[in-house]
Amino acid sequence: MKIGIDLDNTLICYDEVFFLAAKKRSLLSHGVGTNKKAIRSYIRNLPDGEKIWQDLQGEVYGKLIDQATLFAGAKRVLARCNLRGINVEVVSHKTEFANFCGTCVPLRDVAIEFLEDRGLCGDLNYSLINKVSFFDTREEKIGYIRKEEFDWFIDDLQEILNHPSFPDGTKKIEFCPSGGRERSGQERVNSWSEVEDLVLGAWQQTELLKVVQRLDLEPPTGIEWIGGRANSGVAKVVFSQKDQLALKIYARDEKHDRYKSEQTAFQSLKQCGETQTPSALGGDKNLGIGLISWVDGDPVLTPDAGDLDQALKFLRRLHNLRSDDRFRNVSRASAAMFCGLELQDQVEERFRLLCTHAIESEMLSDFLKNEVNPAIVNAKKWAQANWPRGNFEKSLDRRLLTLSPSDFGFHNCLKQQNGKLMFIDFEYFGWDDPSKLCVDFLLHPAMELAPNLKREWLVGIREIYGQEVLARATAAFGLLAISWCLIMLNGFRKDFHAKKRLVNPQADWPNNKDIKEILTRVRYRIAKVNSYPDLADTLLDPS
Repeated sequence: MKIGIDLDNTLICYDEVFFLAAKKRSLLSHGVGTNKKAIRSYIRNLPDGEKIWQDLQGEVYGKLIDQATLFAGAKRVLARCNLRGINVEVVSHKTEFANFCGTCVPLRDVAIEFLEDRGLCGDLNYSLINKVSFFDTREEKIGYIRKEEFDWFIDDLQEILNHPSFPDGTKKIEFCPSGGRERSGQERVNSWSEVEDLVLGAWQQTELLKVVQRLDLEPPTGIEWIGGRANSGVAKVVFSQKDQLALKIYARDEKHDRYKSEQTAFQSLKQCGETQTPSALGGDKNLGIGLISWVDGDPVLTPDAGDLDQALKFLRRLHNLRSDDRFRNVSRASAAMFCGLELQDQVEERFRLLCTHAIESEMLSDFLKNEVNPAIVNAKKWAQANWPRGNFEKSLDRRLLTLSPSDFGFHNCLKQQNGKLMFIDFEYFGWDDPSKLCVDFLLHPAMELAPNLKREWLVGIREIYGQEVLARATAAFGLLAISWCLIMLNGFRKDFHAKKRLVNPQADWPNNKDIKEILTRVRYRIAKVNSYPDLADTLLDPS
């Protein structure tokens, strides 16, 4: 197989660079989006806008390129191609020098340096990109694609993919991370996870074996694919001495490094003497694959008071470690809530992304418009009116934050034969408001607590973090409940579905029956959001 990839805005992401550069020139007004597509559209409509845009583009692709990033998941696709022996070439329509911007920065040279600095090419023994070719015109680029007979070509420009001379034998993938475009005769994806699913599919046994070999481990006697839940997958690796490890494939995330979060958390906690978490054993951060000590145990399907007591004691130990130097540089938890306004923005962004990337379904569209959107409006009003001390927009003082596993609950526990719980999933670990941890534990759709355990949970939370945590939890409950509803609806997002298929190849697209069943469950949860007065009494005085 042979794959061709465009460079700018397909492999390299410039969104933040364009935004900051345009902002520095005072070219943007309030409300303009932060992605390149929105910025380009706005600037081109300014007086002399085309010239201004070309000038800005030359600056970004030239002297500012080092501030750009690779799109999340792109490096893993290239690494997996390397593992399978697939030839990958970058084919770019990029002039040697910028036409505007008043500089002579060699655009092609700095682009090559960017790729080398990020480990994609340059190393003769281990290069993820076999060749990089530049062309002055689109016609020359398309001529090269015809000559090389690529099996797949990935580009963000419809002008390339829909060109009359584009070869019929090459499968096209239109890369459109911002979403919103109409389909135009080829596969269209919003993320590199979708590219991975479309071109490579689920991980093969031979790939996993090569990964283990590259991690300088002894040859395993076997690898068993355990499967995945949602976006991550786990394989059990067995060695000759009957040692066992978990090989974890982390979902790629633009906003949160799951590999780093979990490996750092487990490593630091072991150094602090924690015995109820696995050990971190390293891995390959570029592939997003980590090694963790294998944990034998049973799922906690019906938690009891003893299980809850273990969970609360674990959280107390975590909270007591917040001043330990080993956690000084820990980042924010995924989707952390440092103030009410931040939570509100997160819910609105989840809703926007769901609407943008949702599958085509009139039933789903009507539900989002007529039921979810009004619920968001009501939850925002409640949160703004009830936030303690009126500090809805003020970030919480650092001393009041806690170290949080974030996705914490019995769904992420295994019970060993001696009754001891092992807390196993720390992909979202980091600093957060404990009130979010409090509510998330109660709302998680994968776990159902008996009423008496809910009361004990709230009493325990109050003892660990203080009474005001419950006051913030009461104010944030509606928005957090809506956030979980939107998470439950992520299965209707095309980009999330692609991530899921990588760890669960049998995952099918939801049909009308699936949609109806999930909407019924979400509708039930939304109805409960309106019970604020009763909820407030329970949270503020759980005893």
